[in-house]
Amino acid sequence: MFIIPWSEGAAANGASRLHIRTATERDVDGLAEHFGRLSCPSRYNRFLGAVSNFSRIAFDCLVQNRRADRFTLIAEVQHEAREAVIGEASYAVESRTGLGEFAISVRDGWQHRGLGSALLSALQWRAISLGYSACTAKH
Repeated sequence: MFIIPWSEGAAANGASRLHIRTATERDVDGLAEHFGRLSCPSRYNRFLGAVSNFSRIAFDCLVQNRRADRFTLIAEVQHEAREAVIGEASYAVESRTGLGEFAISVRDGWQHRGLGSALLSALQWRAISLGYSACTAKH
């Protein structure tokens, strides 16, 4: 788990902490709720099209597609006595070519505060720790 001090946290006292961690199967409901809370433009940008079955998408991200070459990170903060997902980043690599792709979403009220950059940094760190590195494809 990555713990990042968050100066613009949700708590009025500024003591909030943002947690970025690898998602597990227990996070399906929280991730589905996150996807459902995204605005239509944010949802469109994340999925590159219209989507509606958030539970199914979260299940696919965390359970159905659970393989060594794929992972999802979630960003969460304490909200109303429970952790609330405010962002996610997913990564997948094709082992034969070494080429990969990623997707990031940040809840609308948390955009433009550096959370996307924090998720991208955590995604890169996690991918590198698993042995994936940036490379250029040879033609």
